[in-house]
Parts: sequence; C-alpha cells; structure tokens
Amino acid sequence: MFESADHLWVVHISNNKHLAERAQGEGFICIGWTRIGDLTPYDTPESLRTAYERAFPGKSAASVSSSYGQVYRFAHQMKVGDPVVYPIKASRDVLIGRIAGAYQWSADPELRAGDYCNIRAVEWLAKVPRVRFSQGALRSFGSFSSVSTADDHLNEVRAVLAGESGSRPEVPVAVADEDEAKESENDAEMAAEEVIQRTRTISSADGAEPHRSSRKLSPRSSVHWGTPRRRSRGRTIWASTSSRTRTRSASCRPL
Repeated sequence: MFESADHLWVVHISNNKHLAERAQGEGFICIGWTRIGDLTPYDTPESLRTAYERAFPGKSAASVSSSYGQVYRFAHQMKVGDPVVYPIKASRDVLIGRIAGAYQWSADPELRAGDYCNIRAVEWLAKVPRVRFSQGALRSFGSFSSVSTADDHLNEVRAVLAGESGSRPEVPVAVADEDEAKESENDAEMAAEEVIQRTRTISSADGAEPHRSSRKLSPRSSVHWGTPRRRSRGRTIWASTSSRTRTRSASCRPL
C-alpha cells in the first residue's frame, strides 16, 4: 500500500474534542486560518503568502514564514491517495488514512465557528496504539505544526498496516523501554526491602529497639549503603550500618 506515495502527511486536528471526533467519524481532516478565506485561488506559494499577510497583518515575518507554508501544503501539495496520520490527543492511538478528496472550503457552521473551514476528505484505514510505532516515528508525529511530513517513516506506516492485516509487526522500541522500566522498578523495590531487613538485623544484634521512622521508605528511592543520601545545610547525610539508620557527617566519607 502507498507504493507510489512520495510523502507521509501528519495532521493535528483541533484542540476541540467534538470537532476532532467529527473528523474521525465523518472522514475528514481540517485546519484553521479561516480568516484567509477559500484557499483555491492562491495556487502558488507567493500568492498564498500575500493572502496570509493581508489576513494577519500583525504577524511577524518569522510567524508568517512558519505558517503560510502549512496552509499551502494542505490546499495544494497534498494529493488524492497520499497517506496521512493523525495522532489522537485524547487517546494513545494514531489514525492512519488515505487522502480521498481535493481541498474544500467548508460552509459548515460548526467548523466555521471553530476556525476549521479548510478541509479534505479522508478514508481512515486503521486506528492503532502508539506503541506500535518506533520512538523516532512518534517524535516526528508529535510535531507542533498543524501540517507536516514524516517521509522517513512511510515504510514503518506500511509495515504497521500490514500488521493490521494479519502479519506480526516488529516489536517497537517503546515496548522494550516499558519492560526495562518495570524491571528497574522491581530491582529498586528489592533493594529497598534489603535495606529495611538489614537495619532490623543490625538493630536486633545491638540489643536496641529497631529503628522506626514515621517516614515510609519509598521503593523508588535510591538508597545505597555508604553513599550520600542528601545535603542539609552544608552537611551530607550518609546511609550507615549502625542501629541508627542515618548519621550526619560534615567532612568525611565512610569507607
């Protein structure tokens, strides 16, 4: 699929949850800049820039440069049949679709009120969890622009779509990272428990009442015997093997 495609388009649709749901359900993508009007006549970058500057006279040159190109690409560079991805802000999913129609100026009252009159019809092909994609693809999909491209990840989108059809996709980096994080958390919990048990053993051997702290030891805390815990008013608090679990030292490091 998308064998002849040159671009993978990425579109972010509206912070308005209802409009975003309409785009998913009704099969379209939309962008703002409604004040420019119908984009059809502005079929060159130069003419569209002029129209943009006329509609937004207070914008800086840098803002104009970063914005009018997005509008031009949406209206005049996207082609019917091109792949497009839409990262859904309200969930951990990504919609993959195919551009199904030419640029249109919509008269829909709700789209007009929301500043989203520039639309294109889309055939949505799949809705997949973000963890199916590599970290590189997700970073590219997370562009702050309303319209951008992620051409380097077109093959990855093809592979994910193939996986949706029945073949097993490659395990993404994100899943491996989650597993590693869980393993590290388990290690931290075991280390914390070992510290507690060691303290109780030493306290019993000294004949002292086991140290009871009102502060609960967090499994995520990085407690290491013989290493500094934190600094307090210029003094370093060290973990200790004595019956008192914390001793203060101002000038020496325990061996």
